Order: sequence, then C-alpha cells, then structure tokens
Amino acid sequence: MHSPELAKSKSEPLSRLIRDVLLSQVLSMVLPPHTRVSENAIAIRFGVSRQPVREAILSLGELGLLHIEGQRSTVVMPISRERAEGAQFARIAIEAATASLSAQIGWPSSAKSMRDCSCNAKLRSPAIKLALYA
Repeated sequence: MHSPELAKSKSEPLSRLIRDVLLSQVLSMVLPPHTRVSENAIAIRFGVSRQPVREAILSLGELGLLHIEGQRSTVVMPISRERAEGAQFARIAIEAATASLSAQIGWPSSAKSMRDCSCNAKLRSPAIKLALYA
C-alpha cells in the first residue's frame, strides 16, 4: 500500500510522484540544506521499492537540489541566490513571451479573459502584466 502522499495520480510513474513530493519538501525547507536523504527511509515512508526512490533522487540530483555521492550519501544542497535569480529571470521572460504570443493569436478568445487571468495570484508576474497591458 502506497502512502497517501502518492495517491494523486495513478497514471503518473511512482518516481515522478516521489520526486514531486521531495521537490516540494526541499523548496519549502521541510528538508533544509545539508539534510541527509536516505533511499531506504524514503522507500519505507512511501511503501514502495527503492527503484522509484532512486530514480526520484537522481532526477533531483540532475536539478542540482541533491548532492549524490555514489552509494555513500545523498544530501540536500543549498539553493544558490544566483541560480534562483537566473530561474526567475527565465520564468519572467517565458511568461512574457507566452502572454505576448497568446495575445497575438487571440487565445484565450478575449483580452479581458487574459487580463482576468493575469490577476490570478499565481500569475502576478510583472512581465505578463506588461505584455497584456502594453
């Protein structure tokens, strides 16, 4: 029986669900920097084999959020200010380009509906507002 945390979707691979939970915990500081991460402990916690846990850990390692030293240890990495600022810059640029393209091709069907979307708390990017109201 899997953990309730993994019950979100039966179509998603277990490794992706585990990765998403761990990613959320790293970003919310539930797993703060320099915390050791145990493949066995995670597998037991989620009630799964070690393989999907290993895949999730490798995925987070590729993102630079975990430092993996072979079979010896896995540790949560500090998030660097420079990387966070770079990611924020990229996100703003992508959001602005997406909003601009959407406005040009008429999707969603009305500018008012796009403006309403831009007021949503999750989409308060200055770049989106600039593209929508320019």
